[in-house]
Amino acid sequence: SQADARTVDESHRAVKGLPPLSGCSEALAPGGATLPEGPEARERHAALRATLARGRALLATGRYAEGVTLVEPPALAAKRAANRHDGAEISLLLGELREGAGDWRGAEASLFEALNAAEATRQDAVAARAWTLLVRVSCIGLDEYELASRWKDRAAAAIERLGGGNELTRVNLLTYSGTVLRKQRRFEEAVALQEQA
Repeated sequence: SQADARTVDESHRAVKGLPPLSGCSEALAPGGATLPEGPEARERHAALRATLARGRALLATGRYAEGVTLVEPPALAAKRAANRHDGAEISLLLGELREGAGDWRGAEASLFEALNAAEATRQDAVAARAWTLLVRVSCIGLDEYELASRWKDRAAAAIERLGGGNELTRVNLLTYSGTVLRKQRRFEEAVALQEQA
């Protein structure tokens, strides 16, 4: 495949969008993911990982509609197969892509799918990112400031559970929380949060 000019221009965003390394050890944690057994299951898992990588690249380069088209079928397949471990990550990506495309209700639904799957499979980094993005979706896209405030508290608790090494998620939460306060016309509190970010 070849990169077009738009992809190259937007590539700096790809690094910003990478998940924290703290999530890499989840497979080794007690109750964490196990590698799929059997050649067919491993092949499906490898295909899903490739789709996640391609979908993240599309997200990072602002090609949201193309990303939704790519990611939606495997997200639905993971849900139908009750594959919560893979479903958490692919649903989070689908939520991020839908948010970028301006499909706020679709993003909200995908983020809750990601949360349900992440919490069931102890994927704390995925849950923290989903709660954090729900603050933005509820505030900016849906104008539901009370819900955004509730999700802010859930996101803060999820980030705290993760411990250190999750500065991007923490900064995003501070930024989105400041936006909630600004939309509620609580300007002084919003400025204080923005300064922390």
